[in-house]
Amino acid sequence: MNIILLTLTLVFSLGYITIFRKNTLEGLILKISRVFIGFVFAYSGFVKAIDPLGSTYKFTDYFNAFAMEQFIPFAFLLSVILSSLEFLIGVMLIFNIKPKTAVVLAFLFMVFFTPLTFILALYNPVSDCGCFGDALVLTNWQTFWKNLVILMPTIILVFKFKKLKGIFNRKIEIIEIGSIVILIATLSVYCYRHLPIIDFRPYKIGNNITALRKEFVDLDEKIAEDKAIIDKTPFDEREYKVENYYVYEKNGVEKEFKEIPDSTWKWKETKTITISEGYKPPIHDFTISNNTDGDITNLVLNDTNYVLLIISYKIKNANLQGVENATKLAIDCAKNGVKSYFLTASIDEDVSIISNKIVNNLKLKKLKQEIIETQKIYYYEKNGEIAEFKENEIPKDNSWELIGEEEMKNPKIVEKSALPFSFYFTDEITLKTIVRANPGVVLLKKGTVINKWHFNDVPKMFNNESIPNSF
Repeated sequence: MNIILLTLTLVFSLGYITIFRKNTLEGLILKISRVFIGFVFAYSGFVKAIDPLGSTYKFTDYFNAFAMEQFIPFAFLLSVILSSLEFLIGVMLIFNIKPKTAVVLAFLFMVFFTPLTFILALYNPVSDCGCFGDALVLTNWQTFWKNLVILMPTIILVFKFKKLKGIFNRKIEIIEIGSIVILIATLSVYCYRHLPIIDFRPYKIGNNITALRKEFVDLDEKIAEDKAIIDKTPFDEREYKVENYYVYEKNGVEKEFKEIPDSTWKWKETKTITISEGYKPPIHDFTISNNTDGDITNLVLNDTNYVLLIISYKIKNANLQGVENATKLAIDCAKNGVKSYFLTASIDEDVSIISNKIVNNLKLKKLKQEIIETQKIYYYEKNGEIAEFKENEIPKDNSWELIGEEEMKNPKIVEKSALPFSFYFTDEITLKTIVRANPGVVLLKKGTVINKWHFNDVPKMFNNESIPNSF
């Protein structure tokens, strides 16, 4: 990434020369600047447009970080507007449609976002700016330097504003602009109502969650996914490394040491410098647990049969019809021997409210099951008297003599939950990352994501359409 930024900086530094001198490179530099900015804007707008919920979450993070919670209800609308406008500016620049208008808009974008990313880099209220969605995750400092590089060709075009000329007439330009806006906005709404047409997240179909959860030291080169991770990770970045410096004082003079000095020095402080952040697994916050069963993450990921996960990060805001459809699928899965689990980050009270609604709306009846309780009875004798004792009542008096024992079986009818799944807790951000829907449904097998659905697309039957032909 740093090499790319350096190369682009050199290219556009050359472009500044053309602002003040006429030479044969002027036309080429202007074209390179226009197309480069166009591709950056178009790509940024496209990857955000196909994942409008991801952009919505990022806007929400910004509003929370800057104490602007009153704007959270507008986060989705703003995400669609921003991605559509970025994509429009990019396409206009690439195809030379109203280039002067496009350059002005691009310049305003950069003038606003470059100082903003500098503030983000300084204070780090949000770790990832989200400028390229999940397709390309940059640190805040990388984002700032990236914006500086983009700002350079933008300024070149502003200085040569008069030389920018479109190649279409006014009517065609209006039709083209309208078509682009309708196209990208429609695509964004479609991906919101279903799922992103391209998934850049680690939970995409075909990925193995178990492999992507491994720490670097646990990676096995025999596994293809692991070998790819090993090959991509430089030797000096594979492990978390720090260096400690010890500050000591003697005779009023402070000095730093890498090793602790003799007792004539007085310790003042210890400084820790991070040499390498080390390898961070793509999936590092995925756990499934509840108070009854504890942590069942490995149980779910190691299941050799299909496993259905119903996911709702905030169940009280979930689409109720979608939850009911997912429940119907879970019922059909149970008939086929497939276990289902409901993952949420919601509090028990909200889970209870929605659970009761599902049971009532679907008219589900509690299942009755016969279980056999076993209990041992011990027979003791004392002074010719025989008495029965349960296991927790065995006499401690040594005068009693054990003469026999018997296992008693007691059939008992118990009622099970009417729902075909139990509820488990998983981190909210993780659930939002797994599937862009509330609720969403994911099908796993041996830890691999086989398929996933938006609540608008949940299949009615497990055997009918839930398993892709390739599996």
